[in-house]
Parts: sequence; C-alpha cells; structure tokens
Amino acid sequence: MYWPTSAAKVLDVPFPLDKGRIIRIRQSRKGNFFAALTKDALGVWDVRPTVMQAAVVRTAQSLERWGSNVDVFWANDGRGLIILTSTSHLLFYQLVSTSKPSYDTPSTSTFPISVGPGEGDVLMGWELRSLGVAFVMGGCESVLPQQHALLLTLRHPPSILSVPYPLPQQLVCSPGSHFPPIPLDGEGEEQVDVTALAWTSDGYGLAVGYEKGWAVWSMGGRLGGWGLEGEDEASTEGFMQGVTDLFWAPGNLELFVLARNSPLDPEERLYSIPFAKSATTGQHSPDNTRYAFLQMDDRVLVYRGADQPDMSVINPESDVWQHIKIPNAYIATNWPIRYASISSDGRLIAVAGRRGLTHYSASSGRWKLFVDERQERDFIVRGGLLWFHHVLVAAVEVDRQYQIRLYSRDLDLADQNILHSQALPSPVLVMSLLDNSLLVYTADNTLYHFLILPTKETIKVHLCGSISFQGIVQVPSRVRALSWLVPEAQKQLGDPADDLIVATIIFLVDGKLMLLRPRRAGNDEVRYDMQVLADRIEAYWTHLHGIGTLENSLWGYDGSAMRVWLDALTIEATRVEPTRDAYESVKESVYLRLDFYPLSILMDKGIIIGVDYETSTRNLPFSVFKIQTGTHLFLPRFLRYHLAGDHLAQALALAANYADLVYFAHALEILLHSVLEEEVDSGLDTLPLVITFLDHFPESLDVVVGCARKTEVERWSMLFDTVGKPRELFEKCLENGSLRTAASYLLVLHTLEELDDAKDTVRLLRLAMAAKEFHLCKELLRFLHSIDESGAALRTAIEDLGIVQPPVEDAQLRVLPEPPNATPTASASSDQPALAGVPTVLESEAPSAADPTSWVGEVATATASASVTADSAVEHLTVNGGGGQATSQFQLSSPRVFTSPPSPRTVDPNGTDRSGSIPTPLAVPVDGNEEGTDRVEDTPASADESSVR
Repeated sequence: MYWPTSAAKVLDVPFPLDKGRIIRIRQSRKGNFFAALTKDALGVWDVRPTVMQAAVVRTAQSLERWGSNVDVFWANDGRGLIILTSTSHLLFYQLVSTSKPSYDTPSTSTFPISVGPGEGDVLMGWELRSLGVAFVMGGCESVLPQQHALLLTLRHPPSILSVPYPLPQQLVCSPGSHFPPIPLDGEGEEQVDVTALAWTSDGYGLAVGYEKGWAVWSMGGRLGGWGLEGEDEASTEGFMQGVTDLFWAPGNLELFVLARNSPLDPEERLYSIPFAKSATTGQHSPDNTRYAFLQMDDRVLVYRGADQPDMSVINPESDVWQHIKIPNAYIATNWPIRYASISSDGRLIAVAGRRGLTHYSASSGRWKLFVDERQERDFIVRGGLLWFHHVLVAAVEVDRQYQIRLYSRDLDLADQNILHSQALPSPVLVMSLLDNSLLVYTADNTLYHFLILPTKETIKVHLCGSISFQGIVQVPSRVRALSWLVPEAQKQLGDPADDLIVATIIFLVDGKLMLLRPRRAGNDEVRYDMQVLADRIEAYWTHLHGIGTLENSLWGYDGSAMRVWLDALTIEATRVEPTRDAYESVKESVYLRLDFYPLSILMDKGIIIGVDYETSTRNLPFSVFKIQTGTHLFLPRFLRYHLAGDHLAQALALAANYADLVYFAHALEILLHSVLEEEVDSGLDTLPLVITFLDHFPESLDVVVGCARKTEVERWSMLFDTVGKPRELFEKCLENGSLRTAASYLLVLHTLEELDDAKDTVRLLRLAMAAKEFHLCKELLRFLHSIDESGAALRTAIEDLGIVQPPVEDAQLRVLPEPPNATPTASASSDQPALAGVPTVLESEAPSAADPTSWVGEVATATASASVTADSAVEHLTVNGGGGQATSQFQLSSPRVFTSPPSPRTVDPNGTDRSGSIPTPLAVPVDGNEEGTDRVEDTPASADESSVR
C-alpha cells in the first residue's frame, strides 16, 4: 500500500514548454523518461534528476497542415514517440542519444556537489528526430503501442485498428513532403470524471486523476491518499483541484501530476508528490510482515513500538518510528531501491537498488557498502533479500547466471567474503525463510527447498528437494508470496528431503490466497488439494508459533478488513471428506474491520499495528501529507468468536495469555459492550456466557460498571438482569475493598433510584478516609453536592464523619499569642483590614514553654453559609494540636499554618516593607511538603497601595 508524505514539489518548466500549457504527460515503458506535451511542442524529461533532456517545437505551417497536438504515446521500445493531433494525424519521433553529457556540473574540493538519490551518474544528452507523419481515417481516439504493432481506436466506425510498427514507408509521409500521407483505413466529444489512470509497477497501487481531484487506491480498494476540489480551502495547489494526467516514477515512490486549469492555479503546473510504501510490496517475506516496515525514496522506517511498554503501543500519539536514511554514496548511483528486508529481531536491515546491495545494523547504527564499487556493479539483486541471524541471503543475477549468495554482517562486503554461492537454472521470483528452511520459487515454476546449515567455520545451503507446480500455477511471475507448514512429526523424525511432499503450502497469486494440501497419489507423485481461501488479498500473515488458539492461524487483509482462518495450518487435524475425495474446506473464523492499513500483528500484545494518511494545511498555501499510526485491539473479537460457539474453555485459555496486560480489563470491557449493543434487540444469546466468562477474572466488577457507564441507560436493565443487581455488586465491591469500583456503582444506583439517601456514600467515604484515598474522598464529596444542590446531604456527611468541627462560642475565643522565638510581621498591624474568607487562627489552651510546638492551635472555619460545597468542605478542615502533625487526611500539616512567607506585594526588591518596617522572615520548620520561596516581583508598588490586598 502507498501513502503520500511531506509536501508536493512544483517542477519548473523551462523553455520552450513554458510558452504554452502542458496538456499531457506520459511515462516511458521503463520509467526513466517522461514526455510533456503542449499544443505545439514536445519535451522529454529525465525522471531522476528531473530535468528536460530534449524538446521539439512545431512551426505554424506544421500546425496548420497536421493539426495541433492532442496526445502523446511512447513506443514499446522506450525510444519512439507518437503524437496524436486534432486532425487524426500521427507524428512519429525518435529519441536519440548524443553521447555527450547534457549538463556540465563539475565539483571542486572546496564546493563539492551534493547529489540526491539517483543523481550520481553522469547525465547523458538526448535529442528528438522527426521520422514522418501518418493519417488515420475515421478519427483516431487513442493509440496503444505493442511490441510489433499499434492498436488504434477509431470513432467512425467504433472499432480497433491494428497496424504494424514501425509503419511501412509507403504509409509514412516524410516531414518535408508536400504530398499527404496515405490514410490508414479504418465528430463529438464526451467528457468523463476520470481523466487519468496509472498503476504502480508492482500492481499494488492505482493512481486516479479526476476532473476535480485525485486519489490513490490499493489493489483491494483501500484509499491511500486523495485531494478534492473545495475540500481544503487553504490549499492553492492545482493538483488538489483537478488532474489532467499523472504517472509513477521508477520505484513507485514519487507520483508526477499535471494539474488541471483552475481559478486557484491557472498555470497548470507540473507537481511531484512523494510517497511511502510498505516493504512487502517489493518482498513479501515472514520477517517483513512481522514488523511495520516502510520504505521511502531515500530511507526506511521501522516501527519500534513492539519494544515499548504496553500503554505506549496503544497510544496513537507515541512516536515510535525509527527513520534510517540510506547512505547517499549508494543511492546516488543505484536509485531506485527495489528490495528492503529486515531481520527477525528487527536489528538488521538490507536494501538493494539498481546494482549491488548494502546493509545496516541498529546496534552500531552504521551501514556497510562494498569496498570495491566495481564488485557492487557486477551483480543485480533479483528475487529478494532475507536475514538468517547475522547472515544475509541474496538472490542475484551475474552475467545472466542466477545464484543465491550468503554474506556475513560481520565481514566487509566483498566478493572474497562470500560465505557460500548456490547456482540456479532460472531467475528467482520469490524467497521465504521459515526457521532454517529456505524456500526458493523460480521462473520455471519450480519450488526449491534448501536447508541453511551453519558449521563451525562457515555456513552453506543444502538442497533437499524440488517440486514443479506445472498445471497448478499458470503464470509464475504472478506469485507474490509463499510459505509452508511442515507437520511436527516430520520435523522431529522425518527426513528433510520429504518435507516438500508433506508440507501445506500457501501461495499468494494476484490477490488470490491459495492453500495447497498434499496427498500421496503414488510412489513419487504428490496430489494437491487446492482451495482458494479469498480474493483481493493484499498481504497475509502466518503464525505457526502463535498464542493459545491463535497458533497455526492464517491472517489476510483484503483492503477493508482482516480475515482470519483459525487452524488453517493444522495438518494433523485435517480430515478427508469421502463424498468428494478431498480435504474438508477451511472456513473463515473472524472478520475484523479496520480503519487503517495493517502492517504488523503483535501477537503477544493482542494488537494490530498499521498506518493511515493525514492531510494537514495549518493555514498554509500548500498541503502537507503525514502518516499516522493506527492500532486495533483484536483480543475481544476472538474471545467473542469462541464464546459464540459455546467454547468457554478455549476463550479462557486464550484470555489467560493476555491477563497480565495493563489494558486487559479494557479488552474485556470492549467484549461486553459489543455483545450488549448487538444483542439488545435480538435477545439474549451470548451475553449470559460472556458474564460467566467475566466471572473468572478479578476485573469483572470494573468491567461491568465501565460498560454500563458507556452504554445508554435504557439498556442497563438487560445488563443488570444478567449480571446481578447493582446493589449486590456495590456491596461486593465494599467487601473486596475495591473502593474506586464501588464509587463508580454509586452513579448507577443513583440513576436507578436505588441509592439510600447519602448513607451509601457516607459508608464509602468513611472507608476511603480509613484507606487514605484522599482523591477519592474529594470526588465523593463532590458527588454528594451534585445529587443534592441544597447542600443538606453534604453537611450531614461532614457532621457524621467529623471532617469539620463545629465553631467555638465567641466567649471562649482568645487571640492566639505568637509562637516562641517568632518575630512579629508587618501584617499584624491592627489598622489593616481583615481579609474576607481567610481562616482565623485561634487557640483553646495557652502554649507550653516546655514544648515549643504546643502553641499550635486549631483552625476554626466559619460555616455561616447554609450551602457548603465539596471544595469548601475539603478546605475547611481542623488541625488538631499535639506534635504539629495532621490527624485527619483532609488536614494540612501544622507548620504550614504559620510558615507561609510574606506576600511579594508587601516587600520591595530591597527587602524593605512598604509600610515602613523591615520584616524578619519566620523561622520555617523543616517539612517534606514545603515548597520553595515565592518569586519576588520587581514591579514597584504605587504610593497609595495597601500593604495587604
């Protein structure tokens, strides 16, 4: 799958194409050139570096005689060009090399030239030569070049005309001839919404140009990026408003787009949009599907969330993508990257471009290149790359010979350091590595089985056997991936040479996921029972070492959902149906809809990891494309599958493997909520068994109340009729000491009018105070105030629990003397106004000289207001004397009552009190809760400003 990244680039159109509007762009067959067409000119560009190589401008006489340019097509050889004109003429041109560099950019030691991917080679020059003109009778609409012919679509009559290519000389008029060409035998226009289509070279992505936008779709129909006129008002880029033509650059990581004429961009510019793609589009191997592994034009991206804590994995804001830039020394001359492979532990990465290869280690953070660049250019990686521990397995082509080579990460890349080389008779199409079994599928429709055998001094591959799939696979080049499963008995006791004839083989052929199960038909013959599991499959995952019931499962993504076949690879349990003399069909088990594109399945965490695109403008005149990570918790869906089949034991066995996850309770809550929502109208079916399943876990009470609070009140009756009465669940929480869970049930009891006034809340509040759950106490006080706005319930609870002591009679109040060794503060002036709402410090007994801390008194708070809020109840608390320590969990520690520093407003920067006296700071007792001193502001106070506000 493909996703746009970063921002699009605007290509500067040079002379002579800048004189007119570009109406068409066409890519050559190999993808290294593209042609740009205007009404009167043709230009040929190099894709990388993106520069114009040759151009031809038609004269006014040519336009009048042959008509203006309408469309352009590349011949099958990649050198010929054919222009279709408005008068149904065909103009033939040939692209010819000049054998001289087209651009001279010498670098010096002082100012070296920095080259990008694919820009390292010398850029040779080209020129366009006119070959002649032909005329098509009946009105030519389009041209489809073939290897030795041209297919022409005609208007009158509607038909297809085939003519040989190159055209016979008698049918072609020379450029300077005064005679018209002989017509090729064989008006109104129709406008459609789709203006252009372009498939990626690997067939995984389709770019579509529309009159009012563009889009990129996956092979299975998943939308990977798009732009629509009027959708983004801030963007002024022409390609976001409509597209005339488009094509993919080599490597499929850059989309060239010709914008349609629009009011926001009347110039019809040429844009290039950078893309990222999954590495499985180039090589679909088990290791590449184990990790979320993306490929960009000059780097690879690896998802490292599997190594993070559980909560970081499910947090979409966690940035756990590692960007690994490919060395410029390699990619400058070997662009584009064709293969990218990652090891099973995710620490080693290898990439291969046009020539040679290079590999990277995450431990050292370094790439290794060939010491001799000539050796790098001697071979092409064709068939893929795989890692076996620290050994790189590469399928290569050398002088039209095909080999499998083994390189060590620990040694320099050089021909003399090749560990082993295995010759093959035909090109390698697909490779797959399972344990130490190397499967190699070649172009002659043969599957080879090799064993990788490490020895004390070296390592080699040993051929165990081969089998032909003639008659089973019709076109070998359409095989995208393969894997197998060997029975456990064969692994332990059998001969490896017999693995091929007893293994179940999986093929992915043009989107069809095929399962081949062998049956012995004779002494040396094997008969395969083939079953097509699904169509439009873009990628699949096998889990031979899964968890619980997920072992031997097969997963496939079809563009909209993940489809899972449990026990699809369980060979020992497969039975033969006698009625049709074949194995019983494997049935699909689970269907998971996803809102992103899956890349990896973290089996031990119960999560599917994937990505999706995002377009951001942030009030910019251009669009910025981003890739965002998506996660899906698949555990609830599999638990429900087992419970729906009345397989409680299997569900418990599967859940036991995930019980230690921090979000396990969340998974159970999703399970209960989904079942409740879907069965509310269909009647109780699975819900009772789900409740029985939840009772096996200590999180069941939290799960039930969490589900209730996320469900409509109308459905609570169904839930609690099955689970039990909320009152009983509340009492059970109190017995178990689950105070926070019990607090959640208070809302349910209150909503269902089963709350016994404030007594249930007071009971829970008393237990919370004893357990020193101070935050919970505050929430309970707020809950009391919310259910009774008069404040009566809150006052009753405060009085019952003794949170705030009753005010003392005025006759018994005496002004508290200052503590020993304390210096009077400036704020003690009798003429200063009293501060409203500030507690007054009172005493009940005289301080003891023997105990310096016995002067600490009580804080009595005025409660004259009839309404008491929860926050004020927390603040209006009593500090008891004796030792200066708080005896209530709601009280502040004693020293803090007297040791607050003076307000900065009362002290100027020189330390002089604004009232005229110099205060002495209070002696602050050492307390673990003390904060640092307040920041002193430098702003001087006005002359009439009071010392205390």
